[in-house]
Amino acid sequence: MEHKKTIKNHNQHKIKNEIQELEKLIPLVTESTDILKKLGAESIAQFEFSINETSGFVKASLSAEAYGFENEYSRLLELEKLIDSKLLPANLTSSNKLKSSLTKEIEVKHIEYFTEDELKLKETLDKVISIYNQLPLVDRKNIGYGREYNLVYNPFSELK
Repeated sequence: MEHKKTIKNHNQHKIKNEIQELEKLIPLVTESTDILKKLGAESIAQFEFSINETSGFVKASLSAEAYGFENEYSRLLELEKLIDSKLLPANLTSSNKLKSSLTKEIEVKHIEYFTEDELKLKETLDKVISIYNQLPLVDRKNIGYGREYNLVYNPFSELK
């Protein structure tokens, strides 16, 4: 039996922060994509493989230097470290904005749901609160909390 999950917390602050962090990476991703297009590759790994295959070297940095691409290659590596696989070109629209599917995924990630035990406890406490609130104000004054947070008669109550 599947039940509907009840939302406990929708953390807007975390959602906003994560989206802002990704938006800061957009210029870096577009720069990386532009450099890769200029080099005729779709990824750094593809560029490294093709340039090593062409040059016969084993180390991509030597191959890039031999063909005059050392600046582009070093910038690509720097961008890769800055981006740290947090954002991919596939996550951007053609106008270089975050795709709505990515923002939706971030929102879903930061939603917290009640557990079964919490829902049962909440239901019990709601009943207790409802019963207590049904008492007239005069009668409510007869009840208080003890040192261990249990309900007890007020020390001044005449009903003890």
